[in-house]
Amino acid sequence: MKVFILQWYGPFHDLDSIRKFESDHGNDTYLYIFRGKKKNAKKYTYYCGQAFKQSAGTRMKNTNHHVKEVIERSDVLDIWVGKFLNTAPSKDDVNKVENLLISFMHQHLITPPEEMSNETNYYCPQCQIYIINEWYDTRTKEIPVYKRGSLCSLLPDVIAHYPHNETKTSSVYCAKKLSYITELK
Repeated sequence: MKVFILQWYGPFHDLDSIRKFESDHGNDTYLYIFRGKKKNAKKYTYYCGQAFKQSAGTRMKNTNHHVKEVIERSDVLDIWVGKFLNTAPSKDDVNKVENLLISFMHQHLITPPEEMSNETNYYCPQCQIYIINEWYDTRTKEIPVYKRGSLCSLLPDVIAHYPHNETKTSSVYCAKKLSYITELK
């Protein structure tokens, strides 16, 4: 079983602000999620990706990246970059987390599926994974209340994934929003 705590920072509305954030707070942004609208489109397009050997801001500046399809409409573009809090992830760790996030978004959140730009990783990993998502604004302040319809309101704070290897299916349990209960002594 693997447990990953992800700290998501955003929403950013352009790539330069991501690069500035990374230069101020470290280039260890291994994951990114964005949603935006293509030119003349009415519906959002979603994308989840990884940047293992480079930062997310650098990765999205690469030629032919999917963000280029939606960058012109920055008024409806939300980009979140993710850091691993509890581990220095291996390439395999990043692959598994990205794979689970994409398959979860594709199969559970985003309908119709053509709104999901990723053409791979639609099927979840065959290992037990827990993901805890924490959400911060671009100034690194925790976001206590999620704006309705934002990416942080769409993705659950906790995703627990249990594969059934014999059937190649999985059970997923989620906690939409963690809430404070009390202090313990």
